[in-house]
Amino acid sequence: MEYISVLTFVSALIYLGAGVYTFAKNKEGGVTQHFLLLSLFLSMWAFAASFAIAAPSEAKVFFWYNSFSFTWFLFPPVLVHFFLSLTQKNFSFRFRHILLYLPGFILLFATQHTTLIIKNFVRGPLGWFIIYNHTSFWYIYNICHYSLAMLISLIILLRWFKGCESTEKCHQAGITLFTFLPAVLLSTVTGTILPILGIFELPPLAPIFMTIWVIGIAIGVTKFKMMIPTPQNSAVSLIETIHESVLLLDKNSHIVFANPAFSKLTGYSPSQLSNVSIDTFLSEPICSGTAPLLLFRKEGNAVPVEATSTSIYTERKDEIGRIVVFKDKQIDERLLQEIKLRKETAEQLHYSEILFTKAFYLSPIGMIIVDNEDYRIIEVNDALLANFGYDRSVTEAKKITDFPVWAHDSDRRAVFKILNQGKTVRNMMVALLHHDGFPVESKFSAEKMAIGDRELILFCVDDISSRINLERQVMKMQRMESLGFLAGSVAHDLNNIFTAIEGNLDIARHTLPNDEEEVKEALDAALYAYEKGKRLVRTVLQHTRVKEDMQTKINIRDVLEAADQLAFRASTVKRTTKAPSGFDPFLAGYPDLLFQLFMNLFINARQAMNNMGELLIELSGDEDTITISVCDDGPGVPERYADQIFDKAFSTREEGTGLGLSIVRSIVERHKGTILLDKRYTRGAKFIVTLPRKIS
Repeated sequence: MEYISVLTFVSALIYLGAGVYTFAKNKEGGVTQHFLLLSLFLSMWAFAASFAIAAPSEAKVFFWYNSFSFTWFLFPPVLVHFFLSLTQKNFSFRFRHILLYLPGFILLFATQHTTLIIKNFVRGPLGWFIIYNHTSFWYIYNICHYSLAMLISLIILLRWFKGCESTEKCHQAGITLFTFLPAVLLSTVTGTILPILGIFELPPLAPIFMTIWVIGIAIGVTKFKMMIPTPQNSAVSLIETIHESVLLLDKNSHIVFANPAFSKLTGYSPSQLSNVSIDTFLSEPICSGTAPLLLFRKEGNAVPVEATSTSIYTERKDEIGRIVVFKDKQIDERLLQEIKLRKETAEQLHYSEILFTKAFYLSPIGMIIVDNEDYRIIEVNDALLANFGYDRSVTEAKKITDFPVWAHDSDRRAVFKILNQGKTVRNMMVALLHHDGFPVESKFSAEKMAIGDRELILFCVDDISSRINLERQVMKMQRMESLGFLAGSVAHDLNNIFTAIEGNLDIARHTLPNDEEEVKEALDAALYAYEKGKRLVRTVLQHTRVKEDMQTKINIRDVLEAADQLAFRASTVKRTTKAPSGFDPFLAGYPDLLFQLFMNLFINARQAMNNMGELLIELSGDEDTITISVCDDGPGVPERYADQIFDKAFSTREEGTGLGLSIVRSIVERHKGTILLDKRYTRGAKFIVTLPRKIS
């Protein structure tokens, strides 16, 4: 009765000894580590079975089986994992280990300490044997789990044996397969088939039969160096895993071994390459050393390679073969192209950095870059420092919040509200504080940008205070000129009235009788007052009359350019001038008046387009006249106002003076020209000015 128990206990010692011995031979190897784990499982399985078979009571049998049930439930996946590692056929899909071990863990936790698989134990002449619960789902699950693992293991070993490429590998695969096969068959017959047939007199014998396979592993380790690194198998493993294509040739130039890289390069399998002459694949015979060749693939196309051939000698210096390494020159060319592309990209990036740096620091518009997290100043250009009176040293390592920037806190809130919505601030009119405390009217833009893992904010500040002051001066001049026109008009009317008064006074004085001395004295006093009033009116007329200097020869392009530079300074309006080939730009006129004329038209256009859009200036002419058309793409002039826009004091804007276009018409008329609004133009407003080349 104790024979089976003792044999099982001896089996436990064999498993443990084999695992420790193999692990001691190669402690760093992953395969030997897997085999040690497997040996521990088998040893604990046999150890528990030996005590269970000879247990004094059924309760003790249940104790041993329940305590070590994890060993036979998890033994199948550990076995499959070991064989995959041994044959270097590790699967690589995701969750592979979960898929391999999960069924065993399910079985372990679902059936532990229950009778779902084992009903009870019966004492026989050879020891306690198991009565299985054949109707239980978990019994069928356990049989399928164990049988599937054994079948997969046999398939792995068969594929390893059939695909081995060296005698040593074949010996290793053969000893493993042909010892594992009888161990599995005997274990299956005694542990599964006989109980199903109703023969229960045998205790579990699988722990004993599995020693056959473990002894085979021990023979493979000691005799065929299985799982033990040697210079020979290490060299082969190295050749198999390197990226270069490598061949081992015999002395007749026939292929003895081809690594996977060569098979991939040519498209042939290792079996198709075995014992084939290397000359079959090359454009010319291979010689010792390095040479460029063409390697023909299975599809028939040629691959340019660089072949390096080295002879292999015995200890007696007899040549027994060659090792040939092929380097795919296409990969080198692609690598060189990639290196060139990376270099060009780096140069372009460097060039872009230089451009940005120069544009940033040389821009006339003030710019500052701050960190969006703590608002620390990263960079600030010279224009912003100059416009707001700061020294660069003051801003270093400071936060923008350290400086009083905003004249009105509402502007700050509006800017950051737009930025926090992920939008961009464009040309917002704000008042910012100068270092000395006075407000600077500015056009403000801001945008968030990400550089690496940092989020920055770029602020652009255009100081437009001088331009606004200039516009105010122009408007003041327009008002003054309008007052001049008004005063001249009034003086002209008064002059006409004074002429009538003079005539009537003279008639009255000469028609009075000589004895009306008092009346004559009154009339003389009236004539004296008339003379004083007439001199005053003449003085007003002289001061309000535009002083027309002598006509000069004018290049109309120069006048337009001067007015453009002043009217559109720091503006985003796009200006385009078109003129026919051979256009003559010269005419006689008054430069200052013409400058004022086009300055008024340009300012009106810019304001109508809200400082954006496009202005088109078209020039044309003939022998006697020059025509200048000023076209904007603003909202245009409403049709109901088209006939009033040149009237004095008429304006379509609330803040307008109504003087600009009336002054324009006055200047055009002084040049004996015409100005009109093109009512057919639908893209905005179009004013057509026609001037004679000579003023009569």
